[in-house]
Amino acid sequence: MYTSTPLLVLPIMGDQPRNAEMLESAGIALTISKANLKIHDVVSKVKRLLNEVSFKRNAKILQFLVKINSKRKYRAADLIEIVMNTVKYQGVKDENGGFKVDNENLLRDWITADTRMGFIRGKYLDIYDAAIVLFLALLGGFTYTLWKISKYFYITFRNENNNSKKSYKLKKA
Repeated sequence: MYTSTPLLVLPIMGDQPRNAEMLESAGIALTISKANLKIHDVVSKVKRLLNEVSFKRNAKILQFLVKINSKRKYRAADLIEIVMNTVKYQGVKDENGGFKVDNENLLRDWITADTRMGFIRGKYLDIYDAAIVLFLALLGGFTYTLWKISKYFYITFRNENNNSKKSYKLKKA
């Protein structure tokens, strides 16, 4: 998306089907099915991606948004550029030759990804929870292994001492 390239996607597993669906709904990609993969289907979709103007236009729109969002919109100038770009690509000419903009489309572009996600995914709490569980599991495994090793050496050392005391007593007697 950063290079404004229409995509032909082959979602296989995980979050790929959802991402492919989102790219298709944005009008920047076409999807091919791994269950029904035919060369004719691939060729026809590549031709569509290369020849249809809508894919190129939508790719340009998303390229601009990706570049602005990569800077996280900290400057007012970026927001002004968003408005101008939205007018350029999504505006409709009125009777005076000016552009009218649908405010719903304009505001949709300003909503960041973390606000569209739930609280847990938006704040990366699921990632932090998984990291904490993994850390605790590794720490528990390391502690358990260390305890078993120390117990083994303690028992071995104690038995060697008992055997040496018994042999000392036998030698004295």
